[in-house]
Amino acid sequence: TKVHTRRYFLEKYGELIQKKQRHRLIMIDLDHFKSCNDDYGHDKGDEVLRTFGSLLNETLGSDSFAGRYGGEEFAVAVPESVTDPDERLATVRGKYQGYVSPLYTKSDSLFRGTMSAGIYDVDFSNPRESVETAVKKADTALNIAKGNIIIPDISGEGRNRIVLWDDKFLATNPTLLS
Repeated sequence: TKVHTRRYFLEKYGELIQKKQRHRLIMIDLDHFKSCNDDYGHDKGDEVLRTFGSLLNETLGSDSFAGRYGGEEFAVAVPESVTDPDERLATVRGKYQGYVSPLYTKSDSLFRGTMSAGIYDVDFSNPRESVETAVKKADTALNIAKGNIIIPDISGEGRNRIVLWDDKFLATNPTLLS
């Protein structure tokens, strides 16, 4: 897929954490990816994953690192020193849609080349912060973006969205991180 494995990502992420470096953790899911495999075949699905991995690496640059977290889910760590992480993520999103849209055009397919992302700004100067908590918050934000978790005032239809974790989410649903 042109990105590191989950194991490598977590090892490198552990090094980042040991340095107590502030960063942004982004969990990305390729929307309706199962439809890609079902409608176009696994070879095309593999091609989409490789292309998305390449887009991540090219767009994020060497100061960030990404890994395939599982299936069609990717994890990205962007150090605080990166000045334009939102713009880079928007570029990945646009390039991915631009790549998929003209190639995968079955009218009855749910697969449209969109992605959802959950973002958590990690500050390991907070003594309660941990790898597990950071991943859980980014993943929960991803599930809110996908519409799997409903949060008043920000939840919509789901998918093709980016949600930034906010601790206020716990006020509406205290068991979110359980």
